[in-house]
Amino acid sequence: MFHNGVLDKTQTQAQQIIDNSGVFNIGATQTWGGSAGGLYLDELRVTKDVARYSDNYTVQTTPFPNA
Repeated sequence: MFHNGVLDKTQTQAQQIIDNSGVFNIGATQTWGGSAGGLYLDELRVTKDVARYSDNYTVQTTPFPNA
């Protein structure tokens, strides 16, 4: 996970992360119903099968394109 362009946390996941049978939560967890700080997320990008960033980067100052 990157925070303002700086690598903050890493995790290795060997199995599928979501099973597609439930709700995809961002900023909260369905398991215990708590918040994970989702009120502070902006310009979130979820990408399947592509590592967009692997090292620190300069944070984009314009919105992501719609493509």
